[in-house]
Amino acid sequence: MHILETRWFRNLLSHQPNEAFRLASRLEGLSPDIFDKADEIFSAVETIEFCPIGTPKEPGWIIVLDQRFSLWFYQKDKKWIYDGFEIGDYSG
Repeated sequence: MHILETRWFRNLLSHQPNEAFRLASRLEGLSPDIFDKADEIFSAVETIEFCPIGTPKEPGWIIVLDQRFSLWFYQKDKKWIYDGFEIGDYSG
């Protein structure tokens, strides 16, 4: 059984989720500061919009933060790929 499937980890996740995610990221080979970076970005955001783009065969998403900043993703096979960002007015 993988440690992330144990009762101990589920208990940690329910009582100290930030520490649980840091531990999980280390165990999975991710940089533990990835959550600090994500928290720094998303804690200051007031609105998040998810806008589908593309076609059924080539779907994509634009994630718009505060109607000013967008993150672009597209699907290739079964994976979602980050395609970049744009800055502009997305209010209309």
